[in-house]
Amino acid sequence: MPSVPLAVLALFMGSAFAQTSLYIPGFDPQPISADNLGVDAQGRTTWALHQGALTGTFDDSGFVGTATLVEGPNDVSFTYVPPGGEFTVGRECSLSGVLAICSATISGEAITETETASLIEVQAGTTKRN
Repeated sequence: MPSVPLAVLALFMGSAFAQTSLYIPGFDPQPISADNLGVDAQGRTTWALHQGALTGTFDDSGFVGTATLVEGPNDVSFTYVPPGGEFTVGRECSLSGVLAICSATISGEAITETETASLIEVQAGTTKRN
């Protein structure tokens, strides 16, 4: 029986992406990588979101820079400032069943929106070890 060198197996295993699903307010599915930065005392997980690797499903590279997502059992917050800092996007959402009631300030105007809290599959990156 032929054997496959471990280095070849490691090469193929290293190219696979671990995946998880997150609700990211206002986002459509796109290639996103999510690094788990930790969990606070209230059970909220903080994620650093980055541009993900392109797959056969997506031909657009998504957003540039890093966004911060904090997800808890009843709430989600999202903050993004693009490289160069031309603008800031911040959304705070309360979760109620499958709905997210989100508030934001856009161009100085406060808005409130309700959307379906749909999960997006993301490429799981690093996990901070405490």
